[in-house]
Amino acid sequence: MAQAVPAIQANVFLCFRVILLRMSSQHVTSLWPTIISELVQVLLQIEQELVTNTEEFRTNSSNHIKLLSALDNSWVTNANNGLSAHGNPQWLQLQLAAAKLLDLALLLPAKELPQFQMYRWAFVSDVDLSHMDYVEDDITTKTKSSSTNNNPSSTCVFVPHVCRLSRLMDVCYKDQRLVEPVATRQGELLLTAQSIKSLKDLHQFFKTLSYSWSSHMNIDQDTSHDRKDDALLDRIESVLEDDFIDKMPES
Repeated sequence: MAQAVPAIQANVFLCFRVILLRMSSQHVTSLWPTIISELVQVLLQIEQELVTNTEEFRTNSSNHIKLLSALDNSWVTNANNGLSAHGNPQWLQLQLAAAKLLDLALLLPAKELPQFQMYRWAFVSDVDLSHMDYVEDDITTKTKSSSTNNNPSSTCVFVPHVCRLSRLMDVCYKDQRLVEPVATRQGELLLTAQSIKSLKDLHQFFKTLSYSWSSHMNIDQDTSHDRKDDALLDRIESVLEDDFIDKMPES
């Protein structure tokens, strides 16, 4: 049963996407705390997985248990879906499902998801952080300084999840092919793939959102553009429909 948990949670994220599209905003109000908490938990799991790929972690395996147990003790201690979760296809599917939910929430107009606007700051920034050195320094050194820096006067800067993941992936995959943000088209989903082979396949997604998420979202609020909104929903529903179709196993 433990091995099925990621697959079940991935399908829950799929249901969340259907709910956001099909239900009016006032009927989704009570679900937002659950949606946000589940989404944040998966993003934190991705972050911890990336942290464990650093050279510092590989030279001190005890930190692995500490970092992961601080996130969720239940799956860290389980041999089926804890330390063996890295690269597991079902966990990759869960990570993709979470990214797709975030992709949709950022794309839909604010008038469709007014409650999400209160949580948006936790995922993306309204300012361009790409040129700010402290962002990268904060990410690459936080595991070194978190246990030693007890200075109460030190300033802690919050970095949105998308920016943190983008920077961590830059560090983890620096020896591989350089990933650049994709040219975004307003009103288009960034993620349409139905599966990924590794966490690196999400690198470009997080990179793009960290640089230009505002150009990704549909900000046209003019009621004269209802047909454009209908076309947007048709494209989204087409992608969503494909996610419901089970792929035939390859022979």
